[in-house]
Amino acid sequence: MRKEMPKHFIVISSIALIFSGIFLPEFIGFLRVDYSFSGHYISELGADNASYATLMNWAGFLIVSISLAFLILSLWRNLAKNFVFLLGCIAVFGVAIAYLGAFAFPCDSGCPSVGSTKQAVHNLTGIIEYFGGMFGLLLLAYGFKKTGAGRLASLAILAFICMLLGFTGMLVPEMQAMKGAWQRLADYSFFIWLIITVFDTRKLAKIRT
Repeated sequence: MRKEMPKHFIVISSIALIFSGIFLPEFIGFLRVDYSFSGHYISELGADNASYATLMNWAGFLIVSISLAFLILSLWRNLAKNFVFLLGCIAVFGVAIAYLGAFAFPCDSGCPSVGSTKQAVHNLTGIIEYFGGMFGLLLLAYGFKKTGAGRLASLAILAFICMLLGFTGMLVPEMQAMKGAWQRLADYSFFIWLIITVFDTRKLAKIRT
């Protein structure tokens, strides 16, 4: 069994994720009169020439990426040494990569589907986030089920459903008017799932055997 991460590190990472990943974008969005929580992507808060973009990129996207990376590593250290858990954790790491991409490659104004080279890289990291996140959640759900952790398996499936619904909502043209709400459903559900699961796996020794 791998040595667990100190609990206070996990607590700090969880608080940072909630603050930078949920509270900060909602706060900055509230400050911008030209921004709609339901109609605009989260990435638009850090877009080129956007108000408060520097704050969102450095205190938001970068911190979210670091917090996610630490929590996913913590989750892996809590789990059994098997291929399913390993592959699942690698896949969900795509979410951390996407937020690092949002920081390093801010989207063009309006976050269009086609734009500059920077926008193309930004879009690519988004694809990595949702396909990696959804695939990883399914793998982890399977691993939890096989180890007898039914509650954690159900939570992973619930997070997968939220991410699938959110991703689908962002893609379907008829649902584009609510793309910001759909993205928040996908991303915020993943954040909450990860925090709950990291703390729960610390308590369940059978998952690490």
